[in-house]
Amino acid sequence: MRRPTKVGTAAIDFVTLDAQVFYKPHVHQRSDSKIFITEGFGYLLLGKEPGDEMLIPYKPGDSFYVSRGMFHGFLSVSVTHFVSVNDPEILDPVTGAVDLRFRTPR
Repeated sequence: MRRPTKVGTAAIDFVTLDAQVFYKPHVHQRSDSKIFITEGFGYLLLGKEPGDEMLIPYKPGDSFYVSRGMFHGFLSVSVTHFVSVNDPEILDPVTGAVDLRFRTPR
């Protein structure tokens, strides 16, 4: 679930992840993201290409920078809340297109 708030060219999303769910890796081709974990525990999956992913544990207080073109996904251990600042925003305000693409398996 996400609840966006617009600030300049960026958007602030308040995101909730359910417990014990794998959220498939996806990429934003034109948006950089800063993620701030406010509650919950789990793992952030980061990588440019299949096979080079890093599985990084997260906990409240952690933050991560995800540059445009970087695949990222989540494996939540507990219910997780985070704030994601995306610049530019993921939803194009003119076209309505969503800057989100899921990784296709090899």
